[in-house]
Amino acid sequence: MPEISNKTNWVIRTYNRCKSFRCLPFPGSLVDQPAWILSMFDCVENAKSEVAKEERENANREIKKAELAEEVNKDIGVNRSKSSGR
Repeated sequence: MPEISNKTNWVIRTYNRCKSFRCLPFPGSLVDQPAWILSMFDCVENAKSEVAKEERENANREIKKAELAEEVNKDIGVNRSKSSGR
């Protein structure tokens, strides 16, 4: 895993804290926030969305593999029963 710079780590921690506490990082309303921090928060949100998407896709792949393995095992069981004369 790549090393995260102190600045990036600060942005991620600040984003998480603001989200948890439902607050803004600097005094004032949304329009008073520096554009750079809002842009950084957008980047964090996009990255989190990408990770969540990949995790869902991996989970779906694992489910499909398990379902396929179950079907194959059932087919093998049926074929064994037929070949043994049951």
